[in-house]
This record gives sequence, structure tokens and C-alpha cells, in this order.
Amino acid sequence: MIVKPFSLIDPDVKIGLICLNSEVKQLAPLFKALFAKASFSIFVDGFANQIYDSQFKDSHIPDMVSGDFDSIRPDVKEFYEQKKTVQVIETPDQDETDFTKAILLMLESVEFELDYIVGLYGSGGRCDHEMGIVKSLYIAKDLSKFPVILVTESSISCLLEAGDNNIIMDSYPVDQYCGLIPIGKPVKATTIGLRWNLHADLLDFEGLVSTSNRNIDPVVTVHCDGPLLWTVSNPLVDVLKNAEPY
Repeated sequence: MIVKPFSLIDPDVKIGLICLNSEVKQLAPLFKALFAKASFSIFVDGFANQIYDSQFKDSHIPDMVSGDFDSIRPDVKEFYEQKKTVQVIETPDQDETDFTKAILLMLESVEFELDYIVGLYGSGGRCDHEMGIVKSLYIAKDLSKFPVILVTESSISCLLEAGDNNIIMDSYPVDQYCGLIPIGKPVKATTIGLRWNLHADLLDFEGLVSTSNRNIDPVVTVHCDGPLLWTVSNPLVDVLKNAEPY
């Protein structure tokens, strides 16, 4: 698997964007940049409220609004229902997260290739909500032919596959904070390019977990025997720091 986590705003990278329920103010530069280049966009439930109440209400219209609609206000739902270009789809199934259901809707709707599906949300919210998002990332590996990447104002995360993985972070300074986290079951991993490399070490929540590591090379290689969560500091926020203030 080859992943370029910092390439999401590059002109030649095609993304589908799923915006999860978060405060848009903390995400404004990222939201504007990712929305502008998204080939297909979905606002999930309460995020539609955030955009409706912001300066982006009329200028940033998604292709779809979805969710179980326990958060979206009636006036906001009606606003998007009146837009001929917007599909408003309720997904009431409580056995799956709104993020998982939005991924499925995007896969059903998109008839072209994507480089990535991007889940955008603000960090620091409810812990159970964030764990649900990570769970959806694990489910997506069996659903989506496109890699799914999570983006917050502070980090970028993706799920590495069993086998060899190359994480390419060229064009950006090295020494970014990063981590390799086993979710669900222990994973054995070997790495090249980190300050503290792993050598067939077993990553396990009851033992070793590689958090607060740093990359010393622009390409990090990870060989693992199971799915492994990779997370790295998000430098795109600094790149976009000259964007218009919210």
C-alpha cells in the first residue's frame, strides 16, 4: 500500500469529501481547501447546521446531506431539500455510524475513480464519537476500493494494510509527530524511517504502542501482519494559514 497523506490538497489528487459533525470554525481553512477540490461532497447530519450558520451557507453547497438526522435542524434540512443539486438522504440504521453510512452512499454515487475518500472532523470532541470514527475506518477497508483518510486540524490518519506500506511525505519537513496504533488486536510491525523504529515488535494495548514517534525520513516504510492505524501531525494547516479568516 502506498499512501501520500500530505497530498490531499495537490491539484492532481481527486478526493471525495465527507464532513462529519464538528465546529466548522476550527476547520475553516481545511474545509475550504478540501471542499474546493472535492469531486463529490457529503455533509453529515449536524455539520449541515454548522455550514448553514456560517459564511459558507450559500457558497459551499454539497452534493449530498446524509445521516440519521438526530442533529440537523428542520430549517436546515428544508434549505438543502430545496436545492435541486443536493440529495438529502436519511440513513436511520443505528447499527452503523453516520460515517460508515456516508462512505457507502459515496461509493454508490460516485461513478469515477478517486484517490482518497477524506473524512473531515474536528478533534477534541466526545471520545465515543471519535472511537466510532476510527471504527468506521476499520470497516471501510472491506467496503471501499478507495483509501479512506481521516483529517482533523491537528492530524491525518489512515489504516495501513497487512504487508508492506510506504507512507510518502516528501515536500514537507521531516520530524513530524506520528504513531502506529493497533486497534482491535495485536499487530507485529517493522519500520524504516522513524526516530524509534520497530523491529518485528508486537504492538498491543497491553504492551507496546508506538505513539509520540517522529519521522526522520520523508518516506516511512511499515511492514505489519495486520491492519494498523497510522497517524501523523497535519502540516497542511500551516500551508493554508494565509487562507481567509473565518
